[in-house]
Amino acid sequence: LNILCEGLRKKYNGKTIVFITPLYRVSDKNQNENTLQDYRDAIVKIAGKKFGFYIINGLDLGLDKNTTNLKELLPDGLHPTPPAHEIIGKNLAEQLMLL
Repeated sequence: LNILCEGLRKKYNGKTIVFITPLYRVSDKNQNENTLQDYRDAIVKIAGKKFGFYIINGLDLGLDKNTTNLKELLPDGLHPTPPAHEIIGKNLAEQLMLL
């Protein structure tokens, strides 16, 4: 992540750089037992605090465990359907307008 951020800063110096933390998904751990929250925390710490890039919390984009009809929006627990993309896109656009 440090290497990526350094490269982005060098290549896009003076431009707005935005990171979106991982979206909600049903399975929260990978094979190394890292959770999505571990990755969210690393992105905030490194991209946000160390490099000063804007961070949008993927959990604020309209899908979480309390979402009505979640099984229709994330049928396999990971990949959003077209209606889910519409929800995510609308919320993402609203977040970007605040920058």
